[in-house]
Amino acid sequence: MTEKTIIRPEPLVIERHFDAPRAIVFQAWTTAEHMKNWFSPEHFTTPEAVIECRPGGRFDLCMQAPDGQKFWNHGRFIDVVENESLSFEAGAHVDDSGNAPFAIESYASVFDEEGALDKLEAFASVNGARFYDLPVNEDLIMLERWTVEVSEEIDGIVPFHAGETLRWRLVA
Repeated sequence: MTEKTIIRPEPLVIERHFDAPRAIVFQAWTTAEHMKNWFSPEHFTTPEAVIECRPGGRFDLCMQAPDGQKFWNHGRFIDVVENESLSFEAGAHVDDSGNAPFAIESYASVFDEEGALDKLEAFASVNGARFYDLPVNEDLIMLERWTVEVSEEIDGIVPFHAGETLRWRLVA
């Protein structure tokens, strides 16, 4: 029997202190109308926002570029203590069903570059599930070493590595 080392990723913690009433700062992060006013970078807007501020609630924000291109951020709230603390997880480059176009191909390319393909399966199927006490994904996929061009946009989503060439493709 071989032993596997499960790496439990550490969460990224960002802590900021504002010279403002705590309740206002909390509302700025937990209400859609407030998020629409400040979330996007300069020259972008936030035309759509869904905020369900409760543990397990949705966090969906659309940043729109001046040319009209949309960039979605999806996530969920983990812990909410009103006016005290807020934790959530979020990711970009995903569609409405949570799929991230070219994600596994991107991961395979990076793991390959780092000489760590033997760790890809644990990263993609095991570590996250164990971290969140979820069942491990037992579905199988097949990747092959083959160049693939990543589209600039897929159904309104700008994938990570858009316009680049990856060295792996998903076969099944």
